[in-house]
Amino acid sequence: HTELANDMVRPTGRPFGGGVIGPPGMRLPGAMRGLLLLLAWPCTGAFLPLARRALPLASGGRTVRGARQLVMSLDDAALYSSLRSRQRQLESSSRQVERRWRKGECESTVGLAVDDWVRRLALRWPLAAVGTSSGTILVADLTRNELVASAEEAHPSHVAENAQEMELLHGDYDGGGTTAIAFNGLFVVSGGRDCNAKVWRMPLDPSEGADTSPRFALSSDELELVCTLPTRGVVSAIVLQDDGVIWTSSLDGRVRKWESCTKLATRQAPRALEEGGEEEDQEEQAAG
Repeated sequence: HTELANDMVRPTGRPFGGGVIGPPGMRLPGAMRGLLLLLAWPCTGAFLPLARRALPLASGGRTVRGARQLVMSLDDAALYSSLRSRQRQLESSSRQVERRWRKGECESTVGLAVDDWVRRLALRWPLAAVGTSSGTILVADLTRNELVASAEEAHPSHVAENAQEMELLHGDYDGGGTTAIAFNGLFVVSGGRDCNAKVWRMPLDPSEGADTSPRFALSSDELELVCTLPTRGVVSAIVLQDDGVIWTSSLDGRVRKWESCTKLATRQAPRALEEGGEEEDQEEQAAG
């Protein structure tokens, strides 16, 4: 135990934690000393920097040792206080998690209701592109619970010559005309049993420009067919990148890349789209 006077740290002859109550030389149990340190810690926050500054000014080995013991004891008290504070935070967090698990509720809403089986879904919030078992493509706004645009019977619901392939791919209960779908907010790419992938464009109002925000204006409620991509096999998966590149896989064992379709669609050239898509596929077939 030390005292600070005249910018010097001098010993009192008592160890820190001893003689706090009772006569000099009396040592308190360790638990009692720890408790007193925690109780006294709010007062030591301002004293600790002063004690550290006074430490180099002390003279004599015994005085320096006593000062160092004081600073170390204060550091220990700070550590204990920090650990206790962290423990209280963890206990409070644990109680909150437990309370949420016991009293939490799951809320569900119906974003779209159609009188057909929904077979495929692609989401670009708040819009969702849906492929049904009849081959229809739908685009809905899930926040307003309403249909935005659609393409009726975009793909046939049944193709007899592909029945065995579809059974291997989807089992006995899948059925459905839409086998794959992708959506980036402006274009919808759908695949079906007819061995084709079709690119559809949202019918944007020309006066509004190419605004892909959730609240863009539409010129009609029908999706515009941009081009048809012949895959020569039932389409099993589609990926539509943000830059407009389309990837398709089909049951003929091929993965195809289509680059020109959506780019030309942005420049309003639908006839060139179909021709460009077919030529690109022929080049890929030759390269393969």
